[in-house]
Formats: sequence, structure tokens, C-alpha cells
Amino acid sequence: MRDSQSSDIELCIFILVDGARPDVINQLVDAGEMPHVRRYIAKPGTSGSAVTCLPSTTSVGYLPMLAGLYPGTADVPGIRWVDKKQFGAPGFFHTGHRSYTGAGLAHLNEDMPDEVETVYELCSQSLAFRSEVQRGLPSRQNRNWILCALPYAVGHYTHRVGSIDRWLVRGLCDGISGPQEEMPRFIFVPLSDVDVRSHGYGPMSRQVLDSYRGIDESIGAIFETLEKRGILDRTLVILSSDHGNTDTRHHLDLSRMVEEAGHRVFEYPMIHRRNCTAAVMVSGNSLANVYLSSSSGWEAPLTEDQLKREHGGLLEDIKNRDEVDFIAYRSEGNRVTVASVRGQGILDKDDGAYSYAWDGDDPLDLGLSKSTILVGKALEKTYESSYPDALEQLWYMFQSKRAGDIVVTSKLGFDLRARYEWPEHHSSHGALSRDQMMVPMMSNRPLADDAPMRTVDIFPTIANSLNLKPKKPHFGRSLI
Repeated sequence: MRDSQSSDIELCIFILVDGARPDVINQLVDAGEMPHVRRYIAKPGTSGSAVTCLPSTTSVGYLPMLAGLYPGTADVPGIRWVDKKQFGAPGFFHTGHRSYTGAGLAHLNEDMPDEVETVYELCSQSLAFRSEVQRGLPSRQNRNWILCALPYAVGHYTHRVGSIDRWLVRGLCDGISGPQEEMPRFIFVPLSDVDVRSHGYGPMSRQVLDSYRGIDESIGAIFETLEKRGILDRTLVILSSDHGNTDTRHHLDLSRMVEEAGHRVFEYPMIHRRNCTAAVMVSGNSLANVYLSSSSGWEAPLTEDQLKREHGGLLEDIKNRDEVDFIAYRSEGNRVTVASVRGQGILDKDDGAYSYAWDGDDPLDLGLSKSTILVGKALEKTYESSYPDALEQLWYMFQSKRAGDIVVTSKLGFDLRARYEWPEHHSSHGALSRDQMMVPMMSNRPLADDAPMRTVDIFPTIANSLNLKPKKPHFGRSLI
């Protein structure tokens, strides 16, 4: 069935609308305010939702879609992280840390292990526009990468990058209007105005709704170009996102809290502090990887026994904060503990199944009727919960040695960064909360949406549509 559906596809275009919420798109489509999305995508194809990854944030959130891996399995567990062994190595300043919100983004591809295989490595005839994942992509095929840097930096402060999005879309249209021998087989374009405006004004603001309407105009331009070129019927277009967005009204300065507990804290942008005993690395502002030194220094990640023995007070203080939803950390035997004021759960994985048991109330409130869930059923069993795909995402987050000793997530309405967030954020993402994890999954062709979808399904779907054969292990299933 899959071969017959995908054999006629000559071009695959993946449009990533950064920070887009599926409920907002559906509301605007139903109201007739996104007519091009309705005409070219929703009506003939699929207009659904999917679950993204943890952390639900930009940059590392591209990896499921372009490489078929979760951030944890690619050893990049956030847009900011610390490698403890390197961080504690002798030297004048701390090393072994990264932030992908600035110049450090250039190191994303070298930070990933060799086991990561991107769609660009499978398809040499790829064309991308400002792709942050670049492994296998020659610089000449990653258009506007350098030229966009300054305009995006300005857009961060002015809360708008719509003109840059339109510029990238014009480049895409030019790319499919050239000579046949120069026609790419795969095109990737990320559009960022929705996310930038969401942080500036809130995810349901008038300014953000206008940005969605601008996305619709870009969709119209792309499909009209495909029609003029005569290749629309041989093109697969996928539209999705790396994360959702939720309204933010209050900010917990988690770094200051750790500092007040007696630690010398390393955080961005204060990266020249020396002799630090803790590091707080925030992603999307709703999730933080917290790293702590111990009696043995910075040698290795801490597990529950050592955390409670040396940092028990801080652990309890963070868990009990009104702004904090839950915390998670490593337990002995490679298990994961999830704790909140509601209760404590223990997550394990063995023989193709997750086991999850809790004391008190389930801190994740997953509504599970039994404690053992087959890996293949983990998404289905948690899909309608407040934390969709929580078991899979938490498990693989902690498969990275760079994941924090404590992973902290904020409640809705709050985030975890205050002092150095300029300008103030009015929306957040990064955590497991439903509206941060749910993203659109749309296509101009019918997708196999008979079961819940993940963004990690996009990688094998692209590969299958173009008859590409991944050589390295990956997650996900083809949807065509």
C-alpha cells in the first residue's frame, strides 16, 4: 500500500511553522481565515495533530523530523545543556556547556553522535532555508543561513520576523521554478514569525493570529507555484511544528532560587563565572536542566540516593514551589523518578514495555489502569492526557548523559527564567504540558492517521515518499 501511494512523488516539501498550535489553525481554517490551507491541505489531505518531543523547543525539536531521533537519543537534551565531565575539567573557565540561542547553534551538528543520520545525508538533492540541522547539507544548499542571523536577532526584540519568513518562501518558490535538472527532491523551510510573536504578545494575541494569516498567504504562494510548474500532483507537502505555546504571566527565577540555596550558579549569559557548584540551563523557559556538583566534583550525573543525601533540601524546595509542575531525576538501576506535590512515580523500561508505578497520586495524572504499558502502546495510552507521550519522552530524555541531574518543568502560566530574559516572554514551551506538546500534522495527501502521530514520524514519511533507505536506527513510522 505504501509503495503505491508514494511511487508518484517526485518532490517533498516540509514546512515547519515554529510554535504553531493545531487548535488555532483549525479555528482559523473553520472560520475561513486560512483559505489556502483549507483549499490545498485540509480539504484534499490530512489536517491532524501530533506529539512533539521533550524538550518541546526549537533547534533540538527539529531532530525528530529531520533525523528520526529524540533530543535525548541525539545527546542534545535542550537548547542549553552541560556535559558534567567536561564542565568540571581543570581550566580557568568552565567548558563543556552549550547554548543554541546564539553563536553556539553553529555547533549543534558536531555535538550530535555519529549515529545521527539526517534526511540531507539520504537525499543529496536537498534544498533548505536556514536549517539549524545541517549534517549532510552543503552550505550552498542551506540558503540564507548567514544572511538571516542579524535580522532574526533584531526580530527577537521587535517581536516580528514575518518579512524574513516571506523572503524564505520566495526563495523556495524560486527553487522550484528553475530548470528541471536543478529541481530538488526535498525542501525544508522553517517559518518563525508565529513563535516570535507568541513570545512577545502571547499565543492567542491579535498579533499572533495575524501571523497565522500570513502563513496562509505563504502556503498559497507555494501551492500556486507548484501548480504553475505542473508538479503539484507529484508533490507531497507536510506542515508541522516543533512545539506549541502557552500563555505566560509569571516568571520563577530558578537560577536565583538555586543561588539562594548556597550555590554559585552558572547560567547563560553569565558564562564567565568560575568555580561554580551548580548550573541552570533553561529550554523554552518551561523546562530546565539543573546540574549539581557533589562530593566527587562534577564527574558524573547524580542519581536519587546521592541527590537526596547531598542536595535533599534543594530537591524538596524546587518540588514544592507553586510555580513548579513536577521534577524528574535519575534513580538507581537506570530508572527515572517523577515527583511533585501530588505524588511520586517511578518509570522503568524492559523487554519492550514501560513500567510506571506511583505512591500517592500519579504526579503525571496519566489515568493508566495498569502499570505495564507496551512500548508500542505508550503514545496511545497517554495521548488524551495532560502529558501526552510522557513515558516515552521522559525515558529518552534521560538516556542522554547531558540531561540534568534534575529536570524541572513549570506549571501553565509560569516559566523558569527571569533575570536574563530580554525582552520579557509572554508565552512558553519546552515542557510536557499538552498545549506545548501538541502540534499540527498536516499534508496535502492523506496520512495514516488511524493511530496517534508523533513528529518523529515525519522522518520515515519523507524517506518513504522519496524511496530513500535510512541506514541507521531511528524512531517513528511512515505515514504513507
